Amino acid sequence: MKKLELLDQYTREDIYNIFDGVTPFTPGAGTWGIHGIVKIPDRPREYVFFVTFGQDKLGQEFKESITEKGVLTWQSQKKQGLKHPQILDFISHDHQKQNIYLFLRIRKINPKTNKTEPFTYMGRLAYLAHDLEKEHPVLFKWQLLDFEFATNEDCTALDLTLVKELSTSYDVKENSLLETSEPEKRRRQERGNNFSAKKNDFEVSNKKNKKIGLLGELLVFDYIHNLSMLDVMI
Repeated sequence: MKKLELLDQYTREDIYNIFDGVTPFTPGAGTWGIHGIVKIPDRPREYVFFVTFGQDKLGQEFKESITEKGVLTWQSQKKQGLKHPQILDFISHDHQKQNIYLFLRIRKINPKTNKTEPFTYMGRLAYLAHDLEKEHPVLFKWQLLDFEFATNEDCTALDLTLVKELSTSYDVKENSLLETSEPEKRRRQERGNNFSAKKNDFEVSNKKNKKIGLLGELLVFDYIHNLSMLDVMI
């Protein structure tokens, strides 16, 4: 059985064997064989996302993308509304307690080989925002938590084009985990759009931490200096 490694490629059956391996697997059918959202057995509120960019299935056009800061724009299944149990799981997702794993491919069929493309494991996701009004499907923003790998070479190898970050109501810093709280506390509607989002001021936090660290170093320095002066006097 293949191990789960960032940027490695996997078939649906590979992914099934990693996360399940017990329930029946049927290629092109069933939960693991065709679904885009799969609940991991015996792991409450943990999921696997299978994402194919631009795939048009049953009349639904998928418009997913990833920004230069690792923010994934993603939409749910067309049948899912804002009150759907899985959607409620996603909105209240806490990446420090549960995991959502993203497997991505740019296209379903390789135009050169005419064979089905495997999925690339892109790491875990953290909830950022969702559209408060639009449903069937519901629109989400997710932060890729393991996005530090995203060099130009990696993107070229994946044939992945990152989009530029537009002005948003959340503040995402590269290579930073996002603080989470209860959904009722973190959801708010921003003027000019319908997205619920959260704001994290990592720059201010980092400045405070650096200031505290500097003060601590100065105190230690003064203490050692005073001891040295005391030894000289003795």
